[in-house]
Amino acid sequence: GNQLKSRMNQKQKLIGLFALFTVVFFIAKISPNSTEDDITKEIKIIGDQDVMSGRGSGAHDSFDFMPDYENPPTIELSDLIYETSRNTVPIVNEEYNTVFFLVAKAASSEWIRFFMRLNGSPLWCGKDIHSRMHEGLKFLSDYSIEEATEMMTSKDWTRAIFVRNPKSRILSAFLDKAVAHK
Repeated sequence: GNQLKSRMNQKQKLIGLFALFTVVFFIAKISPNSTEDDITKEIKIIGDQDVMSGRGSGAHDSFDFMPDYENPPTIELSDLIYETSRNTVPIVNEEYNTVFFLVAKAASSEWIRFFMRLNGSPLWCGKDIHSRMHEGLKFLSDYSIEEATEMMTSKDWTRAIFVRNPKSRILSAFLDKAVAHK
């Protein structure tokens, strides 16, 4: 009880400090007339230079996008994509042989609704869309390690992820968590 409250207070303090730091950091560069685009231009992300220079983007010949189907990796119980306690477990749609990875602040709510509707769930337009008890949705962790490994390595399965510009994603997370909603 008290330990949980203490952790929640620490989390709230960290969010508050992050919000204060962010506001102080950007206040000199942002005017009342600034647009969201102006603000996102000011956000700097660790590693952004590596991304912009092409490292990890496939721009270099040494980066190999093609998986090794002869020696596929195996999924382990400790892998983030298989941990049921996290919201990083991908959605599986057997009908279309698709494994879909959700990314926070990259339309994850809309993707959950899409897959619920695709599966015929009448709850697709409900409010508590991030509950793990989605009617009709299956997750990678609902399958055995062997089945999950097959889904993640087989040429017959499509694995998909939608990402978002990191700068606007950080801004969206900040506005969602630190700014009061009306």
